[in-house]
Amino acid sequence: MEKNISTLDLQNAEQQKAFDLVANTNNCLFITGKAGTGKTTFIKRIQEEINKNFLVLAPTGIAAITVGGQTMHSFFGFPMQAIGPHTNTVLSYENKCILEETDTIIVDEVSMVRCDMVDGMDRCLRMVFKTNMPFGGKQVVFVGDLFQLPPIIKSNSADAEMLQDLYGAGTPFFYKAFVLKRMNLPKIEFQKVYRQSDKEFLAVLNKMRTGEVNPEDLELLNQHVGKEYEGQDFSVTLTAFNKMAENINEEKLGAIQSEEFCYQAKIQNEFKKNEAPVPEKLRLKVGAQVIFCRNNIGSGYMNGTIGKVSELSDDKIQVTLESGKTIDVKEVTWDNVKSKYNRQTHKLETQVMGTFTQFPLKLAWAITIHRSQGMTFERMHFDLSHGTFLPGQAYVAISRLRSLEGLTLSNPIHPYHVTQNQEVRVFANSYNDTEMIDDVLGAEKRIYQYLCTKDYDMATKTCLHLMQDKIRKNDYRNAALTAKRMFDIMLDDTCLLGKTKDAQLLKDCSMTANFLNAVLCLYGKRYEEAIGYTNMVLGRRTCLEAMFIKGRALYELKRYDEAYDVTFQIVSISQEGEEKKAIDKKLLLFEARVNEHIGNPVAPFCKELFSLCPEFLTTYIMLRKEYRHSHQEIEFDKEEEHIELLEAFNDKSISNQDFLELIQECKDEKELKRLREAITIAKKPF
Repeated sequence: MEKNISTLDLQNAEQQKAFDLVANTNNCLFITGKAGTGKTTFIKRIQEEINKNFLVLAPTGIAAITVGGQTMHSFFGFPMQAIGPHTNTVLSYENKCILEETDTIIVDEVSMVRCDMVDGMDRCLRMVFKTNMPFGGKQVVFVGDLFQLPPIIKSNSADAEMLQDLYGAGTPFFYKAFVLKRMNLPKIEFQKVYRQSDKEFLAVLNKMRTGEVNPEDLELLNQHVGKEYEGQDFSVTLTAFNKMAENINEEKLGAIQSEEFCYQAKIQNEFKKNEAPVPEKLRLKVGAQVIFCRNNIGSGYMNGTIGKVSELSDDKIQVTLESGKTIDVKEVTWDNVKSKYNRQTHKLETQVMGTFTQFPLKLAWAITIHRSQGMTFERMHFDLSHGTFLPGQAYVAISRLRSLEGLTLSNPIHPYHVTQNQEVRVFANSYNDTEMIDDVLGAEKRIYQYLCTKDYDMATKTCLHLMQDKIRKNDYRNAALTAKRMFDIMLDDTCLLGKTKDAQLLKDCSMTANFLNAVLCLYGKRYEEAIGYTNMVLGRRTCLEAMFIKGRALYELKRYDEAYDVTFQIVSISQEGEEKKAIDKKLLLFEARVNEHIGNPVAPFCKELFSLCPEFLTTYIMLRKEYRHSHQEIEFDKEEEHIELLEAFNDKSISNQDFLELIQECKDEKELKRLREAITIAKKPF
């Protein structure tokens, strides 16, 4: 199959747009939708059809196993408590290698992900890749329904106190992360429901999801209190509480007067028992009601199919469905996977760390609402005798059904059962903002084509052009976001000087307008004015981008000592502030250039820049100048092979321009590699 060509539902505009954003941009996005709109299917399809390396993460072990991924905590080495700016995370070398080859990170079941986890992931990625681009320049796709189960934090705990101090009052939903305030996050809500077709039932579900049910809706649902249907045996009870589900299943199993069989799972290597989708010890009797916990359409069952055990032996289980079809159930294996990079195929591959082999069944007179996520039922009894304890639980429970006809209730549903978090309802108002999504898609496609080829000059020129477009539309907020994206991407901004010389300055006196005017003045070669506008910004708050603009303007005015002072301040703030920033490639280059003029060594900065961006040829020339100035050479064994470029580096008769041309024209990758290795390990010139 040709990559980056979608085979998704052509009538589903939201899925097509989400596919385009994942395939053809590097922009982060949030994919949401009602239960049954195909979010999980979409995750699987993009991994199959888009020519990128994907890493799939989830907040819990069960969710991770379901989508073939890993937990965020295990991958990033997060502690189990709240994560703050000073929290230490332990990213393994293996996982760092995986991240280096990852293009897109998918975070599934994001409704249960806290904002501090998102910021922790951002901090870790920025430090690994030494860039201040959000998430270290990686695309992150958040998937989930915020109207379903929320993140859990124990009230009145130290964690709750810390999160409130950092993020304010309310539930710590993922979208409150600081990193997401630095970008335009497209929020695409899948609309088409594939699970239910009853329009009246769908309308009620939609209102339950947003907590907007009226008395008529509740009356429609509450007609099912105490009802019994023919074939009630194949109904499953959903409850909010683990203990209640366990008690119901134990009681029902104990009431069956027949021999009990126990099937022991086979666990190999690393597999946490509490993350298994079925019991390690599966206890069954003939007549027991069970639920399938795996999809196998070829064998006639899906995740959520209910049946009755009709025959048992030591190594055999037969289950009869309501339709009368009997299934010989075979053991299946769940894998605990970790991603691994294959350097021969240049692809991320999943490495199986452990396996769990068991019959894909569990007792199913009752299960918890939490465990029911992703399942579909024909009949379901919703036990409300002890109520619910989280927003969204009633909606999750009832949305498991294909139709309202399959519902029975233990108690009436009241308005307080279907209340929703007001914060989520407000946030949802920004879903499917077509104008914003199209704007981001168009802009990011233009930038992404240059990032793919590491053409940072064209990427930054594009950002500057887009910033000016937004200024002309009086969209100052997004103009400022685009400017910050430009500074995140930037390596060498020399190509921008003079590009805004004809631009009109903003007459607004706001801090955003002052920041934008500083950008326009710097790249319009109006350096004194640029310094004036940055001083107005810095008089109100610390802004590293404004400090960089000021330093660059001072440099162009040949006030090198003052420019050096600014770089020193930027580094100090970056390393000592609450929110640590990376010393990125543009700052390393700027430091090297400033030091070149004030007589300080440039080699430390050039070597660091070289490791980040070996294709940036200016670094070679700056290092070569310093070695010549100190009358030193790079040492190497003259008997070894592939040393032509090294010899040229040391040859004083070859000009810097000629040396640059030699590098550009070199086709021998081994020769280039040997030059890079020698520069990296060479002693600093004195």
